[in-house]
Amino acid sequence: MYKIRNSFDIIHLQGLWDVYGIFTIFSKLFRKKVVLHMTLLGNDDPIAITKSYKFMQIRFKLISYINAFISISTPMSDSYRKTILPIDRLHQIPQGVDTKSFLPVSSQEEKNNIKSSLRLPMDEKLVIFVGTIMERKGVDILLEAWKMVNEKINSAHLLLVGPDTFDGFDTEVAPLVEFCNNMKNI
Repeated sequence: MYKIRNSFDIIHLQGLWDVYGIFTIFSKLFRKKVVLHMTLLGNDDPIAITKSYKFMQIRFKLISYINAFISISTPMSDSYRKTILPIDRLHQIPQGVDTKSFLPVSSQEEKNNIKSSLRLPMDEKLVIFVGTIMERKGVDILLEAWKMVNEKINSAHLLLVGPDTFDGFDTEVAPLVEFCNNMKNI
């Protein structure tokens, strides 16, 4: 990073990890701004890390040098506010959807054309889950609940939309693959 330091002004971090303390020190030495994007409540929000790590006063001192903190939800912002981190650096920016690209179809004909092109049932109810097929998203609970729904409404279909392979993930993928394979067998 040292070699390319003149080609950027901001370091944008996803999640809250110990190594980011090093980035924060680096940013101060080379006059770079640091923005931390907190993405997962219960994992990288300030209260969660307080429960996970020791020496939190030192950790909070290091991350208090971060220039801006982005929260994606009110509960995450609430977690931040319960700490000693500077309140004026907190910015809540909810995750959103591009409503110009993703909008309800305007006619039954258009809906039927989409269903036909995706080979989906034409006259049956669809329930759609969109997200990574992983345990923390509650897919296992959804599939168990779907069994009960399917017993009462057998003309409904559950469609899972999202990756079920994990190449390029920056985490241990074996448990994710195992979970996904187990879900395919339910």
